[in-house]
Amino acid sequence: MLTKTNPFWPQPFLLRHVAVRAAVVWIFLHGIIFAVSGGVVILLAWRASIVLIVVAAWLGYVDTKRRSELLFLGNLGIHRASVPAIWFLVVALLEILASRVTGVLAR
Repeated sequence: MLTKTNPFWPQPFLLRHVAVRAAVVWIFLHGIIFAVSGGVVILLAWRASIVLIVVAAWLGYVDTKRRSELLFLGNLGIHRASVPAIWFLVVALLEILASRVTGVLAR
């Protein structure tokens, strides 16, 4: 059965692989922020969250380029911008969830 795919959005197995790496980088970045602040900063302000999201998307692009996955994904017909977009969306979702969970626990 042939299906028409969107070249900007990758297949689910590629999405899972990239999403897991984005989540690990998000945890690592939050760990660095927590360690540098002396264990004080758990929840970031919204401006700092946006900067963190952009940095994570850039790290995802650099990591994918370093692993030569951009060429591989290009050969599969997946656009180059999809990788940082997935990293951006995953990290943004994790930041939103962290702010909601921490906000609930703080009450």
